[in-house]
Amino acid sequence: MRNFKKKAWFGLAAAFVFSPLSFGKHTTLSFSAVLFAEDIDELQEQVIILPNGNTATVLKYADRNWRKVDSTEILTGNDVNDLEVCFEGKFFGAIKPDKLKLFGATKVAIAVDEPEKFKIASQLKLGDNLRLFGTLRYAKDGKGVEFSVIEMQKRPTDELIYEGEISRLEKKGDADGLKHLGNKIKQQIADPNAGIAFALFDKLTILMNKAYSLSLNIREAKLKPDDADGLFALAEQWRDLLQRNNRFHELVMKCLHVDPDHEKAVNIAQTEFDLVRRGKDWITKEQNEIQDADDKKAVADKQRAVQDAQNQFLKNQLRMAAERPALLFKAQMSLRVADPKARERALMKFGDDIQKSTDPGFGEQGIDILVNLSDKSAVSAALESAGKSQQSDVRKLAYEALAWRGAQDDQALTVLAAALETEKEQGPAKSGVDALIALGGPDGTNNRGAVRTLIASLKTPNSTVQSEIIEGLKSLARQPLSNKEDWEKWWNENKTFK
Repeated sequence: MRNFKKKAWFGLAAAFVFSPLSFGKHTTLSFSAVLFAEDIDELQEQVIILPNGNTATVLKYADRNWRKVDSTEILTGNDVNDLEVCFEGKFFGAIKPDKLKLFGATKVAIAVDEPEKFKIASQLKLGDNLRLFGTLRYAKDGKGVEFSVIEMQKRPTDELIYEGEISRLEKKGDADGLKHLGNKIKQQIADPNAGIAFALFDKLTILMNKAYSLSLNIREAKLKPDDADGLFALAEQWRDLLQRNNRFHELVMKCLHVDPDHEKAVNIAQTEFDLVRRGKDWITKEQNEIQDADDKKAVADKQRAVQDAQNQFLKNQLRMAAERPALLFKAQMSLRVADPKARERALMKFGDDIQKSTDPGFGEQGIDILVNLSDKSAVSAALESAGKSQQSDVRKLAYEALAWRGAQDDQALTVLAAALETEKEQGPAKSGVDALIALGGPDGTNNRGAVRTLIASLKTPNSTVQSEIIEGLKSLARQPLSNKEDWEKWWNENKTFK
């Protein structure tokens, strides 16, 4: 882009050299060319508040202040008291002896009183941009209103002016200003009386689109990620201002991602994009059909996997049931030894085998064997191991067996307390607690041992299991206590309880 420096000179007829000219009683300027021009961005502007409360933009030029107005405000000639104002227009032609014609000028004549200055201005080219400084007055011939030119500037081309304005607004991040500029260029392109050279139409269209694009990009960067309404409004502007249907589609889909129920976006998705709702997503009908097929296949695969697992489970059950008698016989044979140490080792191995077995039947029958043996500590240790089985039914039987043996063996009750403390399921815990309640008996003969076992198992971190233990204590001790601390305090004071 060309840079129009302050006090640059635009020569329309370099052969003309004028002595200093005085425009009425206003500022005197020296001309070394026909017109004096400056970059609009370098002139001093300020916004002031008028006595009536309105605002006005004042532009400083040639050591004077001029109120900056729109050309339509001047060319309609509504107020002949408009003094020291400036506006911009496009040169159409010169009418001798002292009139200029601008594009769009209808009611107001543009008067250049000084012949030398009129001669210079008459050599302007069709469509040249001008900034005119002067005042409205009644025409000298008494017919209508005319604008008396005091100062003139030849401005850069529309293309250069708009390029500079776009650059300035982009640096400021002024989305509104860029959109307003885009609208201004659009209006100029559409106006057959705007005086635009045919070769300039494409360039101005490119600049209009650039102003709109920058405006929308700035707006998008400032949007909050969850602003569904903002995303949809932005989508509409990409479509309406720039016919960018790809960006329209992209932003509508972003809007639906944030709010799948956004009314306007939903309507567009259904009527224009031919999409369907699936969960929280909007997808094409083809994608929906593919997803339906995939879902059906996934359901069928899952059902097949479940069936395969069930079949495999039944096979394993049949296999384990077939192997069970031999395994139990082998375990029993290992217990028929006279050496106490060897028998103890055999009992421990039997308990470990029950713990590791995935056959509940083997565990249940194994516990039935253990519970009827006379070995006290060794059987309790074997039942302790069995009570760690992954099979909940096996653990239930192990806890019941330990409680039953507790009537004769305190070690069994110690093992049961530790087992309940680590139990995580309600079912096995309830079986153990119920077995201890039964241990106490209707006459309360073994209440103390059962209560002591439950008190010791209160250390469990599992709230469900602890609740079962407390209910058991209430039944055995007949106390209305409802938390661990109260029961432990009560036990410390009633250890002789029977």
